[in-house]
Amino acid sequence: MVDVVIACDVGTLSARCGIFQTDDGKMLVKKEHSITLKKGLGGEGEYVQSSEEIWTAVCMAVKDAMGEMEVEVIV
Repeated sequence: MVDVVIACDVGTLSARCGIFQTDDGKMLVKKEHSITLKKGLGGEGEYVQSSEEIWTAVCMAVKDAMGEMEVEVIV
């Protein structure tokens, strides 16, 4: 069994998840899900995102990464 840490990052257009070995920091898996960027109702250059869609993208990226690794969760 390998000890791992799961890290997530949310950017403008996607949510990403990486699974890394704790002993040397090697990335084992990386998964990404898109986030929709919509033009806002305000002035020029204003854009909006859905908090629900961001959270769903994070959850899907983690689920996909864990599925690929067949990670056993120990709390």
